[in-house]
Amino acid sequence: MNQIKSILSITAIALTLTFGTIGCETIRDNPGAATGAAIGAGTGAVLGGVVGSQSGDTATGAVIGGVTGAGVGGVIGHQHDKQEEQDRRIDRLERRY
Repeated sequence: MNQIKSILSITAIALTLTFGTIGCETIRDNPGAATGAAIGAGTGAVLGGVVGSQSGDTATGAVIGGVTGAGVGGVIGHQHDKQEEQDRRIDRLERRY
């Protein structure tokens, strides 16, 4: 039970740090990156905590998983945002002609 509380606490901290560092303007400009970072942080923290508990260090596993997940999720979300922007530009150009 203590491991679950530790994982949930670290997940909450990772999500708070993720949203705190992203900033409101970035969320409006890059919603996929913000969402991807948040989902990645949460998922990574949970998975990292589970893996870390197997080696006896739940907290370290959750932190490493959360940070890694936030980075990977943010990159994937950013790429998705860029692709959507490119698609919107192509649609605007096609409407002109």
